[in-house]
Amino acid sequence: MKNEKKICFLAPTSYSLLKNKKENIKNVIGPDIDQVTLAHELSKKGYKITIITHDEGGPSPEFINNIKVVKIYPSNSEMNLLSKIKYLWKAFKKSDSDIYFHYGDSLGIISIFTYLMGKRSIYKIASDVLLDRNLIINEIKEFKSSKLNSRVIGNWIDIKLSNAICLQNQYQFKMLKKGYNKNGNIIKNHIKINDVYLDKKSEIPVVLWVGSMAEVKQPWLVIELAKMMPSIKFQMIGGYQGDPTLYNYMKKQSEELKNFEFLGVVPFDEIDYYFNKAWILVNTSMFEGFPNSFLQAWMNYMPVVSINANPDETITDYNLGFYSRNLKQLKEDLTILLNDEDLIKEMGINGRKYVENNHDIENVLPNYIKLFNSI
Repeated sequence: MKNEKKICFLAPTSYSLLKNKKENIKNVIGPDIDQVTLAHELSKKGYKITIITHDEGGPSPEFINNIKVVKIYPSNSEMNLLSKIKYLWKAFKKSDSDIYFHYGDSLGIISIFTYLMGKRSIYKIASDVLLDRNLIINEIKEFKSSKLNSRVIGNWIDIKLSNAICLQNQYQFKMLKKGYNKNGNIIKNHIKINDVYLDKKSEIPVVLWVGSMAEVKQPWLVIELAKMMPSIKFQMIGGYQGDPTLYNYMKKQSEELKNFEFLGVVPFDEIDYYFNKAWILVNTSMFEGFPNSFLQAWMNYMPVVSINANPDETITDYNLGFYSRNLKQLKEDLTILLNDEDLIKEMGINGRKYVENNHDIENVLPNYIKLFNSI
């Protein structure tokens, strides 16, 4: 069925996903995975799709699998804010779309553009902290406590000017209503379901961690776990986000600890291999929205053990792992699981059923189409 509605996604670091690049990838993040997957599925339904990305070379616009890719400045550009606004404005004009979908990343600029031009915009909230700054317990680079930094101001503009707010969980719905007196649209995170099998797990127990090398993710806690549990193998996957200092630190630790392996960035179409082999996924983030890594783990029959993230009590309500709340308890919960393969299998099967029933892109897509048609 042909659909003439034109939708543009702002996903600046998504080019490697679109091109299926294997080399020189700095990071693979959840918002990019979400948007690229959604863009492909909408394109199949007849929507005209544009994605705005950083300039990684080649023509602009470039067409990849029937998706128009419009490029802005390079990811490592040090140009000033005014110059970036000019590039975004040019990309906005080239996309010539009816609806603009984004997770932020434009400092409110896209929402202002759409408002001034009479276009429609949808802003998806990535992390709970964007609606509840009380979750910031330490000063970290990604989420500074100051209310006057550009990220906070851009987030405020996006919420105020967007035609619809897309949310990942009930807590975000509650905080959006409380802080802005606005109603949001909860649409469950989606994943392309692949066929995987329980008998592919590694013979030796492997505990996996997946995420960006960012302070908010607290990857160094995995080093502490590895030291507390020297007989267990820990694997870490993730690219650097901005400053490479933390990335380099984790890489160095991998060289010094026998039971800790830092794999760096893994191309998205290869990462299921590691999810399929590992026994348990751990999450050490200070806060999240609804991590894509949870869905990847559950799709691959893996329990999740998490310190702070338990969106909508999903882990505990569906018996998909453990919600530990602190590092000491996380270690104890890991020990319980690693000593009980039947429990790992039970929670893994629960996870697979949960993802199939609640997060399959085939089931989630109609909710997005309904939202696009309503604004």
